[in-house]
Amino acid sequence: MATNSSGQIGSGLPKLAAGTLALVALGASVLSDADPVVTMVRGAAAFVIGHLVGSIIVVLLNQPQKSVQLEVVEGREAQNTDPPEHGQAA
Repeated sequence: MATNSSGQIGSGLPKLAAGTLALVALGASVLSDADPVVTMVRGAAAFVIGHLVGSIIVVLLNQPQKSVQLEVVEGREAQNTDPPEHGQAA
C-alpha cells in the first residue's frame, strides 16, 4: 500500500476503493441490461459506499501503535524538599 513520509496510509485509498466499486456496479448493470437511470444510481451508490469503507480502512490502519517505553534515569540527585528562601526563585 502507498504510504506517506510519516508511514501512514495515504488519502488516495478511499478514492481507489470508491472508483473500483463504482466501475464494478456500472459493469454489472450494463451486462444485466438495466435501465440507464438505475445503472447511474447503482454506480453512485457504490461510489459513496466505497468512499466510506475506504475512509474507515484508512482510519483503522493509521491508529498509533501502542508501545511500552521504559525511561532509565541514572545519577538523579535527591529533590530538595526545603521551601525556597525569600527572594530566590523556586
